[in-house]
Amino acid sequence: FSVLALSSFAAPPPGKGGGEGGGEEPPPPPPELPDGLHVRYRVQFIPLTEDYVSANMQDVNDSHEAVGWFTQSTSEGSVNKGFYYNAATNEALSATDMLPSLTGSTQFVGINNLGWIVGSLADSSGLRTGILIYPDSQSTSGWSYEVVPGPADTFESYARHINDYGDIVG
Repeated sequence: FSVLALSSFAAPPPGKGGGEGGGEEPPPPPPELPDGLHVRYRVQFIPLTEDYVSANMQDVNDSHEAVGWFTQSTSEGSVNKGFYYNAATNEALSATDMLPSLTGSTQFVGINNLGWIVGSLADSSGLRTGILIYPDSQSTSGWSYEVVPGPADTFESYARHINDYGDIVG
């Protein structure tokens, strides 16, 4: 197992969250900082099952699902592989774990609160196309994807952010 350290700076202001509704004990109050700022820090180790040279965490949603990519060294050079991480289950999946047909270089850069992921897929020539990956109970892997095309006169497309309405920018 390889691991990546994820730093999380998140603490709701007093009285705003922290375990309500889920039957969980609220976390201890964060330390008091100047001007009433509250910060909590933790390190979460993300299990990546493949050897990697470097890793980039890009986005996290309110359910503590995170996305990014890691760079893997191969005999042909290096290749990027997008990954999804669920902190609640400590599950990490690479792009090819999620969708075996995504064999090219992938980068995951955004995730919304529905678990929809955006990023890019590069073909063998290195041209990038925006992609949207979403949970799909009908799929054998539990995930499906769609290409996010750019305007007609563009050479490449890249999806960078997605909101909870499904609006994508890139």
